[in-house]
Amino acid sequence: ERGVWLGLSDQYSPRVLQWVDGSEVRAGEEGTRDRATLQPGKVCVSLDSTGQPSSHPCTAKRAFACQFTRQ
Repeated sequence: ERGVWLGLSDQYSPRVLQWVDGSEVRAGEEGTRDRATLQPGKVCVSLDSTGQPSSHPCTAKRAFACQFTRQ
């Protein structure tokens, strides 16, 4: 299961999830179940095949979404 990376990680500020534009994630956007268990500085968030967010190491290869517009 690879999933699709959403542009969300804590690469630049451990335990602070940020979007690629530098903005911090708002409550509920990240969907990660328990931030306390995440390894600081190495977490990226992707959507799995069921549309649920999941965390993975940022070194793992993933497809990525550039933009999504709800119709």
